[in-house]
Amino acid sequence: SVVGRRSLTRRWLEIAFAAMRLQCGDAQCGVGFYRSASIVTLCEGSSGLSASVALKSGLSKVLVLPTGVSGAYVKLSSSTNDVDAQLFDSSSPTCVVGHLCSVGGSGGTWQYFGMDVYYSGGDSSLPVSETISITGTTTRNLTVYAKAYGPGSATAEYSHGTVSPCPSPTPGCSPCSAFTACALSETASCDGSATVVCIKTTTTSTTRTATLSSTTTTTSSRTATTTTTTA
Repeated sequence: SVVGRRSLTRRWLEIAFAAMRLQCGDAQCGVGFYRSASIVTLCEGSSGLSASVALKSGLSKVLVLPTGVSGAYVKLSSSTNDVDAQLFDSSSPTCVVGHLCSVGGSGGTWQYFGMDVYYSGGDSSLPVSETISITGTTTRNLTVYAKAYGPGSATAEYSHGTVSPCPSPTPGCSPCSAFTACALSETASCDGSATVVCIKTTTTSTTRTATLSSTTTTTSSRTATTTTTTA
């Protein structure tokens, strides 16, 4: 029908616009927030995209999936590092699906709170490639992590459906107050990207008379980066 074609066209335009935002670097988190994951989860959905993942020894946050995401797919690959794809539930201290995880620790499709979660299985031979995908709407707050055993880089190919209800802040974004890499004497300044500037304020007092003093404030800044795409 004409209505059906219009609805489909509108949906494809939404996906194309989301892709353009990501490719142009416009998928940011807003002033006062910083990008804390490799991928920003757009409420209109994303399809057929890829992102760079900066690896460290341990876990790197790749994609945040709140409740209400209509399906998701992440393929992690690296030609230089052994990297494992792992899916965490926010209420769990350990991974639930992925290499050696508690619910689905090997390849296959696993049931988790009404969701069908597919895991391709562990791969340790370079170039490595591991996939996690979710069929249906997410019923839990989930996060896909890349577990690596040293610094390096990986690529995440991903798609996810619309997010309803659309949460705030945008999944993959964190408030500036949550950034902990600045020194105690510094204040974090966030412009919505993955780069956080730590601003140090030094206050000195100079006595002008016995009863009057003036205060001079000087500022300096340094840049701290998150351990995500551009960190």
